[in-house]
Amino acid sequence: MRGMYIILVKYFLCSDPFYISEPNEPIFLLKIIYRSEIDGLRAIAVLSVVIFHFFPLFLPNGYLGVDIFFVISGFLITTHLLNLKGQNLSVVLKSFYKRRVIRLFPALFLFLTLTYIFVDQFFLSVDVDKFQNSLLASFAFYANYYFWRDGGYFGGSDQLKPLLHIWSLSVEEQFYLFFPILLLTLVKLKRKYSLEVGVGLVTTLSFTFWLILNKIGGENPAFFLLPTRIWQFSLGALLAIIVDKDVFPSISMGLNNILFVGSVGFIALAIFIDFNAQFQTTLVTLGALGFIAFSKCQNNFILSAFRSSLSVFFGKISYSLYLYHWPIAVALTYYFVDGTPVHYSFIGVFVSVLLGLASYKLIEQIFRRRLNFNTTLYFMAFCSAVSLLVYLTNVNKEEIGLANTWSKASGANFRCEISSIRPYGASRACSIITRESSDSTVALLGNSHAQMYVPLVSEVIPNSLDLLLVPLNGCLPTTTINLSQKCLEKARTNLSVVSSDDNISTVIIATTWYSDSYVDDNGNNIDRSKLNESINQLVEDIRSSGKYPVLLSPLAISNRDYASELPRKLRFNHLSEHMALDIIKVPRSHFDKQFSDANLFFEESMGNAYVKMYDDLCDQFYCFFGTKDLFYFSDANHLSKHAFIAFSKSKKQLKTILADLE
Repeated sequence: MRGMYIILVKYFLCSDPFYISEPNEPIFLLKIIYRSEIDGLRAIAVLSVVIFHFFPLFLPNGYLGVDIFFVISGFLITTHLLNLKGQNLSVVLKSFYKRRVIRLFPALFLFLTLTYIFVDQFFLSVDVDKFQNSLLASFAFYANYYFWRDGGYFGGSDQLKPLLHIWSLSVEEQFYLFFPILLLTLVKLKRKYSLEVGVGLVTTLSFTFWLILNKIGGENPAFFLLPTRIWQFSLGALLAIIVDKDVFPSISMGLNNILFVGSVGFIALAIFIDFNAQFQTTLVTLGALGFIAFSKCQNNFILSAFRSSLSVFFGKISYSLYLYHWPIAVALTYYFVDGTPVHYSFIGVFVSVLLGLASYKLIEQIFRRRLNFNTTLYFMAFCSAVSLLVYLTNVNKEEIGLANTWSKASGANFRCEISSIRPYGASRACSIITRESSDSTVALLGNSHAQMYVPLVSEVIPNSLDLLLVPLNGCLPTTTINLSQKCLEKARTNLSVVSSDDNISTVIIATTWYSDSYVDDNGNNIDRSKLNESINQLVEDIRSSGKYPVLLSPLAISNRDYASELPRKLRFNHLSEHMALDIIKVPRSHFDKQFSDANLFFEESMGNAYVKMYDDLCDQFYCFFGTKDLFYFSDANHLSKHAFIAFSKSKKQLKTILADLE
C-alpha cells in the first residue's frame, strides 16, 4: 500500500509476534512482541495499589505499585519509539501522540465525567467545590502539581479526594510530552553513545534531585513532581536502549534465573517489609527493572504465575481498574466516617473490578481497535461538555447548614508560596514578608504549628519588619530532647543558623506540646515532664544569641479530625446538630490538668513574651474547637487559616510585643 512503512522489529523477545496497527492510519504497521509476564507485572502493580487503598493496614506499602508502572512505561514507550527510528521525526511524533490519546484519553475522560456526576450528588457542596478544582487539574494533566500543593498523599483528608490517584497519570503524560522528542533527537545525532549518555544524564540528574529533596524535607514534591520521577521512567528507557542495540550482556541461564528471582524478591521486600521510604522506592524500581530484563526467554514456576490467565487478565484491565477503584474507596471512607466495615471493602474491590472490566471492554478496546482519532476527539469533547454542564448547575449554588459551614475549615491550613521557599538551616524557610526597607526580621521557628500561625503573625507584624518562617515539620525546635535523634540534629542546625543570622532580631517559637515521650542524644526515652525544661533551654539559647524570644502557648486540641468527620456525620444523619455542638467542646479542667504547669512556668519566666493562645479558645468552663458559625481547626491539631478572626486577645498581645521592637 502506498505510503505504508513496514518496520521489522528485532526478535529480541521470545514469544510469537502479533501485529498492532493504528485504526484508519496506514502509516505504521508495527511488528512487536507480546510479553505476557509484563501484563503479570502490571497485575502485581495494580493489585498492590488496590489492596493498599481498600486495606491499608494489610499492605501499607502497596502504593509502590505506581513506581512499577513508571518503569514499565519507560521501557515500553522507548521500545516502541526505537522501532520507528530512521523515519521522519514529525511523522513519528504525530503517530506516537495519536496512539497515546486513543490509548488513554477515552477511558479517562469518561471516568472523570462519571465521577463528577457522582460526587455532585453525594458530597457536601464545599467538598464538591474542592473536587472541581482537582477535576480541572486532572483534565489538564497537572493533577500531580495540584495535589502536591493541596496537601499530599498520605494524610487523613487526602483519603477523601476522589481524583488523588490521577497524579500518576499526569506525571506519565508530562513525561510523554518531552521524552519522545528528547529520545528521537538523540537518535538523530547518530553519535556512538549519544543515546545512552543523554538518557543516562537525565536519569542521574533526576535521581540526584529526588535524593536532595527528600533530604531537605521535600518529600511531598519529591513524590508528586515529574523532575523527581523521571529517573524511574528513564531507567526503563535505558534498558530498552540496551536491548535495542543488542548489547545486553550474555549470562548463563543459572545466573539469569538468580537475577530474576532476586528482582522479584526486591519487589516483594519493598512492598511487604517496612524500610526507609527512599530505600523502598529504589528497591521496587530496581526490582521492576530486573524483572523486565531477566524474565525474557525464561520458563519457571514464578513466571508461570505471572503468565497465568488470571495475572494477564488483571494486567490488561489494570489501567481502567486503577481509574475506578480509588473513587469507590473514597466514597466508602466518606460515608463510613469512623472506618469502613471489612465486608464493604471487599464489595468495593469487586465493584472496582467490574467497572474496570467494563471500561476495558467497552471503551479501551473499542476505541483502540474500531474507532479513529477524530472519533476519539469527539468523545473527549462530549465528556468535557457534560462536565461543563454539571459545573454550570453548581454556579452560585451554596448549601447552608452546620455541615457545610464546618467543612470549609477542613484542609484550610496555611501553605507557603513556592516562590517564597528557599534552602535554610536543616531544611528550608519561607520568606513570608520581605520589604525593601525593613529594619530587621522576625523568625517564626518551630514545626507545622509555626506554619499554621503565619496568617496571625502576618496580620499584626509592623511595617518595618520582615517575616521569615523556619519550619521543621515532623520534629520539634528543641535541642535537648526531641521526637528522634535525627530531629535533634536538625533542630540544632536550625538554631545555629537562626542564632547567627544578623538580620533576625526576634524569634517566635511555636511548636507541638502533645507527645507522650521524647528521646535524648543517646536515644533514651524521656518523659514529657522534661519538655518544659527543653523549651526553656531553647528560649535561653535564643536570648543568649542576642535575639528576643517569644513563645506561643499550647492549645486544647481534639486529636480527631473533626473538621472532616463531623460535617460528614451530619450530612448522612449519623448524629444530630445538638450532639455535634457538644462534641466540639471539652472541659477547661482537662486542658488545665495537662498544661497548667507549663503555662504557669512560662508566664512567670517570660512575662508578656509568653502569648497565651488558649485564652481565645477557652472560657472559664470549656475549651472550644469551634462555634456554630466557625470551626477553628483544619484537622486533628492544626488551626485553619480562617480561625484567627477569633484570636482577638492573642493578636493584641502579639501586636504589643512586636510594636515595642520597632
